Amino acid sequence: MNTVPSVRPVPAPVASIRRPFLGLYLKLLLVMVPVTVLLFLGLWLWQRSAEQAYLDADRQQVEGTLATQLSARLAARRQEAALLLEGWVERSGNDPVVLAAILAQQWPALQRSRNWQGLVLRQHQEVLVALGDSALWPQGQDGSHLVCRQRCMQLLTLSVDKDTRLGLLLPLAPLLEGLHQELGLELLLLRPGGGDRVWGMGIAESATTPGFAPMLSALGQERPTDDQRQLGQWLLWWQPLAHMPVGGLLVAKDVRALQAGYRQQGALLLWFGIPLVLVVCVLLAWWVWQLVQRLALHRQQLGWLAEEPQKVQPSQANWFRDELDQLGEDTFKLSGHLQHINSQLQSQVELLEYRLRFDELTGLANRHYLEEKIALLLEYAEGETLAVVFVDIQQFKAINDSLGYDKGDLLLKEVANRLKEVAGACHGLGRFSGDKFVVLMRYREKERLQLLLQQLHWHLEPPVIKAGMHCQIAAVLGVALAKDEVLSAPELLRRADLALHHAKEKGLSQSFFNDAMQNRLQSRLELERDLDQALKLQQFELYLQPKYWLADGTAAGFEALIRWHHPLRGLVMPQAFIPQLENTDRIIELGYWVIEEALSMLSRARARDGKECRLAVNLACRQFLDASLPTFVEAALKRHSINPAMLELEVTESSLVDHFQHALTSLHSLKRLGVDIAIDDFGTGYSSLSYLHKLPFDVVKVDKSFTQELGKDGATEHIVKSLITLVHELGGKVVAEGIETDQQLQWLQLMGCDMGQGLLLGLPMSEEELIRRQDGSLLEWPRIRHKKSPGTPG
Repeated sequence: MNTVPSVRPVPAPVASIRRPFLGLYLKLLLVMVPVTVLLFLGLWLWQRSAEQAYLDADRQQVEGTLATQLSARLAARRQEAALLLEGWVERSGNDPVVLAAILAQQWPALQRSRNWQGLVLRQHQEVLVALGDSALWPQGQDGSHLVCRQRCMQLLTLSVDKDTRLGLLLPLAPLLEGLHQELGLELLLLRPGGGDRVWGMGIAESATTPGFAPMLSALGQERPTDDQRQLGQWLLWWQPLAHMPVGGLLVAKDVRALQAGYRQQGALLLWFGIPLVLVVCVLLAWWVWQLVQRLALHRQQLGWLAEEPQKVQPSQANWFRDELDQLGEDTFKLSGHLQHINSQLQSQVELLEYRLRFDELTGLANRHYLEEKIALLLEYAEGETLAVVFVDIQQFKAINDSLGYDKGDLLLKEVANRLKEVAGACHGLGRFSGDKFVVLMRYREKERLQLLLQQLHWHLEPPVIKAGMHCQIAAVLGVALAKDEVLSAPELLRRADLALHHAKEKGLSQSFFNDAMQNRLQSRLELERDLDQALKLQQFELYLQPKYWLADGTAAGFEALIRWHHPLRGLVMPQAFIPQLENTDRIIELGYWVIEEALSMLSRARARDGKECRLAVNLACRQFLDASLPTFVEAALKRHSINPAMLELEVTESSLVDHFQHALTSLHSLKRLGVDIAIDDFGTGYSSLSYLHKLPFDVVKVDKSFTQELGKDGATEHIVKSLITLVHELGGKVVAEGIETDQQLQWLQLMGCDMGQGLLLGLPMSEEELIRRQDGSLLEWPRIRHKKSPGTPG
């Protein structure tokens, strides 16, 4: 630790300019008079603003009620029309021509009883019947809209079937009159156009009382900048309508009763509040006068504290002690503690300065102090190159987890001591975080840097034998250099850290930063950012690769393989983005999308061909461990009306072995649904064959790494043949992946493999391309030729 700095003498205080004296009591009087006036003014303004807020709150409540009532009545009319249409369709036997005749027959009664203004029945672009006003009929989807010409109407569009629609034109005047009667509001429906104009728009419909009519002339022709205004007893506001793109409602409410009641309450508050404020002001003045007298006494004692502390005496309370009495007693004790506090303060400042700069465990410079040192070395480089070397201890986490944190701390101290032995050739040494250390060195000859890196490896290579701990460690170095570039200390540390991560990923002992590392990192970050948008923008697509029965070459179904249509990179294969997703919950969201899309494909294929098709879907490990997976699969099968036996879920060998008990429970839940289970990439992990008889599987897929060695490696041929025999004895089927040559196909046929897939048998392609090549069918595929045996496999 650094030596304790000497205590500097405290300079004498500089005399301030004396200002005219003005006592607290007089200051209080000067403040209380304008404060009292402002308080009364504030009460009056508060009463006025509270009244306005009360009116605003009432307006908001009325707005909500009006909007709810209007929407409910519009929806009720639509429901009533839909029920009538349902009855007419049933009477017509779903015949649009008969329905048109029924509508023509019912039209006079509908005009009289329900006041319908227009009706149009269309099939495609042909008008089957048009009655009343039928000039404004949309071609879009079903719905309810408000349309205005001279008057405003409700336009309903109802579907009879997929090709036939019924359009109805209903008046809005009865609805507005009903709302006027029920809510007691004056309502004017305004829209652009001619006629009587209010607020810059024409009046289409109105529901008002006779007493409101004179107000129309006072409203003016131009719409005000504010959507709310008050004229006399009327509060008026503009309320847009959700079903009407242009125009809206001008609403007026009589607020005389509300204003009268609230003003009466405000008057009572002022009558009782003003005397109370005056009494409080008088009491406050008397209390402050008492405080002034006591503060004068304490002012005198504080002067003694600085010059003659022995004169300070504790205050004597007449009745009860209060804060000022306590202040007197504390002043009395303060003089004895001042020197002691000053001494402690000096020690704490030194300790804080040390902790701000050095690591408490190893005594090395910490991250912040390292940044300061790097900044100084960069500033005074003098033509030399600065090297920032990150040192990472490879086995630290395993040692920390297995031997405990105390042993881990001992290991870090030992590493720090070994690094200090190299520090003579360096310009700085520190601990960055965890098991990461930083070495700084300026040099002119590259040989000095190479020697430093060799010394770091040599000093950290011997095993650590200490306090009953014997462990072998190894160091990985990441180096960043700065000479002519203008770099900040954090940027240089970031580059060294990036070089360290590159060395660890590639299995190297050391690595120097280069621009390619930055580009790879940037590309990975951009890919992760684009993946966040890919699902939202529906950029994923399933490609289908066919599978065949190898015995006779007939089609056995397809495997769904995901592809990403990146807007800039084009078609991205799964191996380029799936690893980025596997460590996040986004892989679960993507997996559910794949299942949903696969079932949609099966549904579309059945609708086209009238036959069912088997489709295999891959499950990621995180999705397979999701407890809601069986529930989702069951609901999706019911939603698409798919036979569960047509869906095959593929799970990897590693996800089964790493989480065996959970996997077993999940597999049984999926099997109870009736779907098939396939074990994918079998043979690439470290699982035992004994797991197979415990798992409820239907299919085992031989990884393509085995398939590609057939005909080349006799040991691989024996392994594959033994696996096929074992799976058959357990009642399952075998699918070989990655069949790319005729020789591989012949060996698999000879071994009795059930199914196969690969580039030789069929490339993955989109659903659209597959349908085009097969003349509209997903279910028929040219059979492969049955291959002759190449001879008995060794």
